[in-house]
Amino acid sequence: MIRRNRLGDAVNLLPVIEGIKQCQPRIEIHVLASQYNAVIFQHSPYVDKVHRIDEKWLLGKLSLFMHPLLLSLRGESFDLVIGLGGYSSVLAQLVFWVKGKYNVGMLSKKGTLYDLAFDKGVHELVMDGKHHVDDMAHIARNAGLALPDPLPYTRMVGNSLKQDNWLAICPDVKRMESRYAINQYAQVVTELLSNNEVNKVILFTENASSVYRELEQYGAQWCSTQNVEEFIREVSQCEWVISAEGGSAHIAGALGLGVIVLSGMGHQVYWRPYAEFTRVLERKNAVNQIQPGEIMTEFRALKACM
Repeated sequence: MIRRNRLGDAVNLLPVIEGIKQCQPRIEIHVLASQYNAVIFQHSPYVDKVHRIDEKWLLGKLSLFMHPLLLSLRGESFDLVIGLGGYSSVLAQLVFWVKGKYNVGMLSKKGTLYDLAFDKGVHELVMDGKHHVDDMAHIARNAGLALPDPLPYTRMVGNSLKQDNWLAICPDVKRMESRYAINQYAQVVTELLSNNEVNKVILFTENASSVYRELEQYGAQWCSTQNVEEFIREVSQCEWVISAEGGSAHIAGALGLGVIVLSGMGHQVYWRPYAEFTRVLERKNAVNQIQPGEIMTEFRALKACM
């Protein structure tokens, strides 16, 4: 299974992998991932082996045909190779150069030579209210793999013991539409701590210079993490998280935390964390219209049901 790109993309493949193992327990699953998202699959008990590819090696996509990892994987003669995700020329090339006995992937919308990389090309799933996980499952089913219905939630194995009543805040996000105001986060942190509704608020930021470190003035305790593995280790100690939409929300949900997602994108029907304890607050292009009181209401409801 080949799954490149972002952390959330990787997390959303986990229910499909677990579902395949449930229905075909003797199957051996390898995942070819990017340098960035491979860590996600290392925290799944259903992945037998993870391979990391540096797509910038030598001349990048121009030299994939001679990439030593792809040459090694080609020698494995996999029974099935699946490219997961929307169509891309790089994904099609990766499938072609690994070259299993049967190769499956998403077709381009207009038709290109790269479509010839697949023995079975898959057309886009058309379904109202679909989730990103549905698209991954659609490709797997078209590859002839049995999956349960419904699929299991995303699941990752953390490596830290949960601490009683700890809450994480993950405010940084590259999409400006989802950057929630510091003063509004501050109101939430202040109320949580003053009412003793949590024992500790842990603040995770993209880097040490994040403007959100101002929340330390209101009682949040900043946690320094240098990479995704360290973030997984530290956040898995918490019971809940308030997060901007993105990878941190998906990881937290897969670790079993209660998740409140703040979004200004308007796409959370498709991209929300596919996890059991998730609440989404979304205002398209107006994330700061979400009131701190709404977040508190959702937190209390989430806490009551866990």
